[in-house]
Amino acid sequence: MYRFWQLVISLVVVVMFCGLGGAALAMPLTNGSFDSGFSGWSGSFVDPFTVVDPEAMSPQFSLVGPNSAAQLQNNDNDWIVTLFQGITVDSLTNPANTLNLSFSIKWQPTDSGLDSVSATIGGIDLLAGTTASQLFNGVDLSVDVTSLAGSVAELGFTIMDGDWATPDFLLVNNIAFNQVAPDSTPVPEPGTFVLLAAGLAGVVFVRNRKKVTL
Repeated sequence: MYRFWQLVISLVVVVMFCGLGGAALAMPLTNGSFDSGFSGWSGSFVDPFTVVDPEAMSPQFSLVGPNSAAQLQNNDNDWIVTLFQGITVDSLTNPANTLNLSFSIKWQPTDSGLDSVSATIGGIDLLAGTTASQLFNGVDLSVDVTSLAGSVAELGFTIMDGDWATPDFLLVNNIAFNQVAPDSTPVPEPGTFVLLAAGLAGVVFVRNRKKVTL
């Protein structure tokens, strides 16, 4: 059931973002640790769909904890709440690098079978392979988004209330891109093994010759 609602909410979010049109003015990821409040971020509600300034909204968007994590909260009227940002994804500094998007996330639903959570960027499901248990406890994730490097994409975090019991909460923080260079651990060259084998064979040959002479 959890996976079913995750798929449903992902489709809803895609439809919502198609009408935003803000991606054309996208900038690099801004304020991923929410040190400047919600600067650079936008919010949205459903029923009807409305884009809002998360800085001015309460309790749907707030900052909590010593590290100023962004908290999303839904209710019976605004049953789908999204925090999003149109961004230009970092370009690769080396074509062989891997680009990851890392973030911290914690989900607090009232009914995990009916409520749902989603985190997406440019069509990539950032929660794929993440269990509900991990989300309940809070988890740090790092997801490969190399295919989006240098492109314009929408980054969004969404909670949906499916049981009409509120509130549900979502905490996100420490959102950042990071590049990983190819594994540079030295690997012995084939020639090294050939020389070693030849040396051992030579030692055996010399010892055998001495035995024959005696």
